Amino acid sequence: CVVAEMDGRLSGVGLLQHGGEIQLFYLAPGTQRRGMGRAIHAALETQAHAWGLRELHLDSTAMARSFYEGLGYQATGAPVVRFGVLRCYPYEKTLQPFQ
Repeated sequence: CVVAEMDGRLSGVGLLQHGGEIQLFYLAPGTQRRGMGRAIHAALETQAHAWGLRELHLDSTAMARSFYEGLGYQATGAPVVRFGVLRCYPYEKTLQPFQ
């Protein structure tokens, strides 16, 4: 789990499962487009490398799709409905070895 703070306030969180699924990725309103999301993801990816994972996968909301695509994720299927109302798009990313 990675927690981000800005100006003394919780501003983001990411949660990576040992199997490679990013189960939670959240940025507080007003904190987007400041590099925090990329920093959280970099920390999760570093942990994935430490665990020897070769890929990451997640379900993205419609609004976050471009963010994940910018990080190198590829869509892997049709959207699925979660919680009865939320349309989620499956993505995965093949990790490159550390240089």
